[in-house]
Amino acid sequence: MNSATVQLLQGNLQAVFLALLVIAAALIDFRTHRIPNLLSVGGLAAALALQFIGHGWEGVTNGLTGCATGFFIYLILYAVGAMGAGDVKLMAAVGGFLGWPETLLAVILSVGVGVVISLLLLCVRGGIIDYLTRYGQMLKFLFLTGRISYIAPEPGSTATLRFPYAFAIAIGALATLWWNGSFAPFMLAFHA
Repeated sequence: MNSATVQLLQGNLQAVFLALLVIAAALIDFRTHRIPNLLSVGGLAAALALQFIGHGWEGVTNGLTGCATGFFIYLILYAVGAMGAGDVKLMAAVGGFLGWPETLLAVILSVGVGVVISLLLLCVRGGIIDYLTRYGQMLKFLFLTGRISYIAPEPGSTATLRFPYAFAIAIGALATLWWNGSFAPFMLAFHA
């Protein structure tokens, strides 16, 4: 590696570490359907350390705000059964790197990617009709009574199958890095 590349990596350590974290988490989740606590907690510790090195206590505060944002939004999704606890902890670590308000963008993007993947898997696995029927019944109940009611999928149905959600988190985090310009120096370095 030449000195310009080393300098570029040092100046963008948060983006590099975050990219490595979410790629590793996605690969591990794909193979094992688990995200190790060591990866999430270690990622959060690295995020806060890098925030402090780069921005002092203001960076740590920003990292903790991002961590709380990712954690609490995903905790709600965990509470309704939409994802696992490992996904919640991984998004908290992502938030530590991104801070506020970029974490909110990463959450929105990753949830959007997760919804698209879920719908595609339902289509491929033949469960889309049951899914649409259940949600149609819930909407009908809402319009007729004004109350929200959840109809759980039948045990063992396609709608109960999980997929490695760290992939959606990785896409959301990497897209956020691209959006906020963190990859621009790398693109320029490869064109030079």
